[in-house]
Amino acid sequence: MSHVHGLSLPGCETAWAAGGMLAGTRVAGAAGWQPVETLQPGDKVLTFDNGLQPVLRVRRTTVSGHGASGMTTFAGLPKVLQIPAGVIGNCATMQVLPRQGLLVKSRLSEQTYGKQLVLIHAGSLLGYCGVTRMAQGHLPEICLPEFEIGQVVFCSSGALSSCPALSEVISENCEAECGTSEYRYLTARSDRPFLNAIIQELVSDWRHNRNVAVNGL
Repeated sequence: MSHVHGLSLPGCETAWAAGGMLAGTRVAGAAGWQPVETLQPGDKVLTFDNGLQPVLRVRRTTVSGHGASGMTTFAGLPKVLQIPAGVIGNCATMQVLPRQGLLVKSRLSEQTYGKQLVLIHAGSLLGYCGVTRMAQGHLPEICLPEFEIGQVVFCSSGALSSCPALSEVISENCEAECGTSEYRYLTARSDRPFLNAIIQELVSDWRHNRNVAVNGL
């Protein structure tokens, strides 16, 4: 059994689940907003870089900390995070796994690397901008739409989430990856100072937007 980003996984074939989307997450497609778990092969999903793209398949797994019959048991399940509306462009509250890849806008990134958008793990936001852990209960089904190449899709009415291609999900040493090659992917392990600076930028923008909403300033 492999251990990937806090999940104990029964082999690399399920390593993708560490950065998948929770059932109930809405994604934008040709038919409008729909729950990710309702996607079928051939459905077209709106991507950030390449418009509508067909889904090749949707990876799915149901996990449980109690070994219920018919479920894959992952020990040490991560607690689901709740991201309030407006933190990363999401118009609605989001529930995400800590390893879900999110694309965020950053003036600092643009100044430093010439690109305004960077990828971070959702868990990097814990404790900032009202992002909290939810009480651990039954973990919903985890889904991940798979495309011909890695894509970034619109979810939760405005947020941007990474959907890697299979080759990006599982490397030779069975470590899950959440990024696509189009964007710089920041991790706490290798980019801590820069990641912290970007998070502080997000916090500042979030506070400013809240003041505008409350006071009309």
